[in-house]
Amino acid sequence: MELTRTNLNYQKLRSNISPRLAIAAGMVALFVAVPLAYIFLRAAGAETEAWLRLFQARIWKLFGNTLLLVFAVTGGALITGVSMAWFTERTDLPGRNFLRWMLAMPLAIPAYIGGIVHLALLRPRGGYLPQLLEQVFGQPLPTPSPFGFLGAAFILTLFTYPYVYLLSGAAFRSLHASLEEAARVFGRTPFQTLLHVTLPALRPGLTAGALLVALDILAEYGTVALCAL
Repeated sequence: MELTRTNLNYQKLRSNISPRLAIAAGMVALFVAVPLAYIFLRAAGAETEAWLRLFQARIWKLFGNTLLLVFAVTGGALITGVSMAWFTERTDLPGRNFLRWMLAMPLAIPAYIGGIVHLALLRPRGGYLPQLLEQVFGQPLPTPSPFGFLGAAFILTLFTYPYVYLLSGAAFRSLHASLEEAARVFGRTPFQTLLHVTLPALRPGLTAGALLVALDILAEYGTVALCAL
């Protein structure tokens, strides 16, 4: 019975797909497949020396640094994005409508531009913030460094958290607040409500947002190069 129902749903889905949509989807798939096929063909014809370079210690170190950066930025984006979505959707914060727009603005700015700005502000020698603090306090004061792993992770988190913020904000709006209130009425603590009610409802949005952040970081080069990572 279940198999018959599945077949009926599949046939109904096929009947609803117009020829124009199928042609458009095929063209998109072709444009995506051609570069991938070219890469695989070139790789298959590469010399043995080129393949041996993949096993050099430096390659594996870079691969490890990339994975660490992906996990660090994805974790930071999840925490920041969910927190900002909660503030704008579950509190009476003044100017929430304005904040909804402003918190999404980092997506309109390339991450490497943000990296250049942070380097100009925070670099130890000649940065605007160290110079300002020295003028105010009369002596040099330590400031966060924009260089290295932590600097790159911080900058990239600031420019990728909107992926999580927008998706989790939509999930918060679709989750009726009465469900969370009911959990509190039945004796659940705020943490238990978050763990057993809110997060399960947010899981699809969080998963999609985390995937977008991870793919963005894997494709990012400019910010990482600026931070000398």
